[in-house]
Amino acid sequence: MKLVLFLFIVIFSIPGSFGQSPELLRLKPDQEPSNTVWKSGMYRFPQFEKGRIYYIKGISSTYRLNYNLFFEEMDFINQKGDTLTLNNKLDVRLVSVGGHVFYNDPKMGYIEIVLQAPLALGMKKMLKLAREEVVLDNGYGASAET
Repeated sequence: MKLVLFLFIVIFSIPGSFGQSPELLRLKPDQEPSNTVWKSGMYRFPQFEKGRIYYIKGISSTYRLNYNLFFEEMDFINQKGDTLTLNNKLDVRLVSVGGHVFYNDPKMGYIEIVLQAPLALGMKKMLKLAREEVVLDNGYGASAET
């Protein structure tokens, strides 16, 4: 017990020692996130992986899934090849994606379980809006940033 308390104090007394410095990604006002060079960074995994959705009342079929960091949603590819968002979040308990498990909390959203023990450790990775810029057109073809 003393060892656990010691590790807890050591880990949380060194601020920022385990975090990564955020990378600033730029999205132009007229640009869709899916058309950016960094669109691969919008997802938790480089490609959609096989997984299952565990509902409160049962288990789904196998889908190709990935966690969308931009919208903090679970996306899947249907039989037609369309990318869709899982929309019945209140019925979802867990999502398994390529060996990774995401717990669905009704208030916080999807939390990736990184360590399963008597007390689980979870991680929530997301993209955050750092600054919003508006580009205005003055009617003469010239634009100005504000």
